[in-house]
Amino acid sequence: MISDLKNTDLFQSIFQSSAEGILVVDSDGSVLMANPACEKLFGYVFEELIGKNIGVLIPEKLKQQHKKDEINNPVKYTNVWGIKNDNTQFYLEISLSPTVIDDKNVTIAFLKDATKHKENLQKIKQTDKDLVESNRKFDTLVNNLKGILFRCKNNRDYEMDYISEGCLEITGYPVEAFKTQTITLGQVILDEDHDYVWKHIQSAVRLKKVFSIEYRIKHKDGSIKYVWEKGEAVYNNQNEVMALEGFIADITLQKEAELELRSNEEKMKALLEAIPDMMFIQDHKGVYLDWYVNSSEKLSIPPEKFMGVNMKKVLPPNIYQKIKSSHNKAIESGKMQITEYNVHGKKGIEYREARVVLMNDHSLLTIVRNITGKKVTDAQLNIKNNAL
Repeated sequence: MISDLKNTDLFQSIFQSSAEGILVVDSDGSVLMANPACEKLFGYVFEELIGKNIGVLIPEKLKQQHKKDEINNPVKYTNVWGIKNDNTQFYLEISLSPTVIDDKNVTIAFLKDATKHKENLQKIKQTDKDLVESNRKFDTLVNNLKGILFRCKNNRDYEMDYISEGCLEITGYPVEAFKTQTITLGQVILDEDHDYVWKHIQSAVRLKKVFSIEYRIKHKDGSIKYVWEKGEAVYNNQNEVMALEGFIADITLQKEAELELRSNEEKMKALLEAIPDMMFIQDHKGVYLDWYVNSSEKLSIPPEKFMGVNMKKVLPPNIYQKIKSSHNKAIESGKMQITEYNVHGKKGIEYREARVVLMNDHSLLTIVRNITGKKVTDAQLNIKNNAL
């Protein structure tokens, strides 16, 4: 039978030149023929392989399994251990084709070293595992952010390709509503702000710059929220805009606090402008830290000459002593102190009243009022009373 196989020119050509190892095995598992690739695969020379049982080269259980398979029913095995001449093991991929030659059952085995394939599969599996874990961590991080990560089309509706779960808290609409375009970002932006947002973003897109913008949106429950958005356009190789990517944060609390502070500042400014008094803030040593007066003409010297300077170097000695005494008493008692003094003004002697209040552990507030008119009125009343 072996001579019949050798005399087949076509079989011999394929047998010798095949890059895969080829074994011809009889029904008892004895090797009848082996090609050069098979010799190289297992580390045997031809003579050593002939007559050797297949169980020496591949696991016995594979041989037993093959016996159970029906004849003329080719089978393929992957990730099978092969054993080399030096007893080292390696992965094999085996295709078994049972056939009959000269009324004898034989099996032609095609063998391939699958070590690299196995290693590549393991690397792919590990890469997939790492990728899954990385995606899990990314999703966890993104969906726990107090804000919205997004990728959307560059149109007035800003239709979403991707949006994180933070959209539910900020807009009141779930992720699915944006994915199915039941709602779009453009629809929740207030009409009054829509054109402003569009123009601002398109200006940044034309200049290929990052954009940052604040605007208002309407929550699903009808409330108005302030948001801050930062993002940029993504371009293809033809410099065409593919999408917008960015982050949206809810700044409602900060914005409302800012608006309230601005309102309070405006009220305070109006109040201060209506007060005719001069105000000075000093530290406990008497150094001027800040000042306010509705008209700089009321100041006897310009601010640059007294700011950061101790009042001892600024005020006349008699006035300094009175103010310093009020400061000490206010620090000791924590109560407001009032003192009066006079200065030489443009129209003669001017009378002033200084009220000193302890602000905190570091500073005092001194409010100075011109009481010349009151003094004159009081003096006239005294004259009239004396005359009566």
